Amino acid sequence: MKKAIIVMFVVTVILTIAALIDEFMIQDVKRVQSRFTSHHPMKINTYKKGQCTYYVFERVKNDG
Repeated sequence: MKKAIIVMFVVTVILTIAALIDEFMIQDVKRVQSRFTSHHPMKINTYKKGQCTYYVFERVKNDG
């Protein structure tokens, strides 16, 4: 049981480090800040007009 917990912990740490490397080290030169780390994540609406999520994004963006 301890061995399984240790393996899961190590895998979690490795995946976290890989995600951090992908997010901060391998960025396009033009992209200074990603939408996940920006101060205003609702700024970029990737949904198409007519979708329910588009409406929610616009409402939150307009309400502040």
